[in-house]
Amino acid sequence: MLVVDDVHVRFGDVVAVDGVSLDLAPGEILGLVGDSGCGKTTLARVIVGLERPERGRVILNGEDLLQLRGARRRSVRRRVQLVFQDPESCLSPRLTIGQTLEEPLRVAGWRDRRERVARVEQLLELVGLPSALAARRPRALSGGQRQRIGIARALASAPDVLVCDEPVSSLDASVRAQVMNVLLDLREELGLSVLLIAHDHALVHQACDRVLAMRTGALQPG
Repeated sequence: MLVVDDVHVRFGDVVAVDGVSLDLAPGEILGLVGDSGCGKTTLARVIVGLERPERGRVILNGEDLLQLRGARRRSVRRRVQLVFQDPESCLSPRLTIGQTLEEPLRVAGWRDRRERVARVEQLLELVGLPSALAARRPRALSGGQRQRIGIARALASAPDVLVCDEPVSSLDASVRAQVMNVLLDLREELGLSVLLIAHDHALVHQACDRVLAMRTGALQPG
């Protein structure tokens, strides 16, 4: 499904990612652990196209995402989506939840508002939230609800791969388990592949099929 091949990222004299290679199978949850500053988030940003590496490849279903241009790049890029650590990063306080979830649908060419509204209801259902939340704004939601909305927004373009960058680190233990269960259910229901980035080793080992470790920009052996 996804292959990351020999990715290098440097910021000035600082090596952020040092020759990382990994693969993600269809329907797999792959964990990536490591201390803060080890390069996990930079790698995530490369995979979803927010950062361009010095060299390396990111291949989705046989296509190198770093070589695509124009409409083809936009089309393929929608199949790899990022779930942020802080859900407020993708939730505008000025928009209702419904408007937030409709935005990526409009960008993807959904012109019929009734179809967008129906899709919003479906997205909320997928993450275990009532459709009534579509009329609310982010400030009226709990932290766990906001993170579920962040997941729902990532799902709007029907991706094949979710890259989850510390998706539950800001939540308390009980809510953390609920959000992780949402990700596990989505894997089963939609066949998603998930790259789960975290520093909580116990959580990752419990939820993931495989676990890789990073340190100072490189994957650790074993």
